[in-house]
Amino acid sequence: ADRGISVVGRLFISESAHVVLDYHKLEDKLREQSLGKNKIGTTARGIGPCYADKIGRSYAVRVGDFSDLDALRAKLEKIVAYKNSFFGAMYDAEPIDVDVVVFEIFLFDYEIDNVYAADK
Repeated sequence: ADRGISVVGRLFISESAHVVLDYHKLEDKLREQSLGKNKIGTTARGIGPCYADKIGRSYAVRVGDFSDLDALRAKLEKIVAYKNSFFGAMYDAEPIDVDVVVFEIFLFDYEIDNVYAADK
């Protein structure tokens, strides 16, 4: 809409689409830093870790999960507990606060308020 083109009713996001969250970006950065001189040159956008969560199935967040925010929070509590355990053991990283992740989700949900899920 910044250039006079509205996406309302024209842009659709599948309920099956996976969502890249800040902890994916953190994981990307931590992994890259741990590689030292053997780093791969990631963009640090979290795409690789999000894809890994998609393949692993248990820790993926999809747009469709936003339809039940209470269930999504419960899911995120499990995911964040796992990520904290993993990040702590692998990278000696500070723990992620699940409330911050939930707040991020609420902001994202608000931002896409005018975008419609499209699975037919």
